Amino acid sequence: MPQRSRAVVVRGDTVIKLYEIPEEALKEYSALLSIYEAGPKHFRVPKPLAIKEVRGRTVIVMEKVGGTPLSRYVMRAARGDREAIRSLFFVGRALRELHSIKADLPRCRAAASRTEMAHEAVSSLEWVCSDGVRALLCGLLSRYLPKPEYFLEVSNEVFFDSLIHGEFYPSHIFIDDDSSTPVFIDFGFSCIGPAYIDLAMFVVSVATGAPALLNAGLEGARTPFLLGYFGSLPSRLDLSLKLAEAYIAVRVLRDSLLKAGGGIDRALQALLALYFLRVASKRGELRW
Repeated sequence: MPQRSRAVVVRGDTVIKLYEIPEEALKEYSALLSIYEAGPKHFRVPKPLAIKEVRGRTVIVMEKVGGTPLSRYVMRAARGDREAIRSLFFVGRALRELHSIKADLPRCRAAASRTEMAHEAVSSLEWVCSDGVRALLCGLLSRYLPKPEYFLEVSNEVFFDSLIHGEFYPSHIFIDDDSSTPVFIDFGFSCIGPAYIDLAMFVVSVATGAPALLNAGLEGARTPFLLGYFGSLPSRLDLSLKLAEAYIAVRVLRDSLLKAGGGIDRALQALLALYFLRVASKRGELRW
């Protein structure tokens, strides 16, 4: 997962973000400006007000936005709450519009093609299994990872280039309390790349952030989000998405195990994500 190098200060109606890495600040400012000037109909972003240097650090000044964090809607949607389901649908529709906006941004470094995705998933599994201490994790992962050949039989739609948010987690999404409009924040890792990055990252982050979904059902939150994005979810497209979700979950696991301190907790969360995805797949045509 991306490493943060920024701090946030709230002053009245504005937010000031301070960056250690100037390129990251310029990228976020460029993304915000492109999105704001495009005048999206289905979502909002903070209005960028200025970018400048202050005491050796790059600073972005932007409008303060808010609302109810999307994370509060996830469990409600999984349990069938209509308002929460509608909110997740609106988030999916809004993400589709975001992906259609043109912006001059670098390509996503972590983007993988279908073939690369298959090889990386397999190599990550082999890396996890290479250490005997991780035998339990290896055994669980090998049960839930889809077979590599599935990656070559999927729809191309999720691989189309788009304006990617880069950290599309529920914690970076609010629902406006008056209009129910989604509000997206934190574009420091935005880039140009395949749509599956945001789509899969959202679903995996929902699963790792709410283990209780094991009982409530991940599909209750996943399906309205994806229907909002695509309009319909034929089995071939759903297969593409489930494979992308498994790929992102495997990357979370690998990155967590490489981290020093606290990595094992994130690793177990990633395994929970893979479990949720497996459970979800049993409700459709795909069998892993």
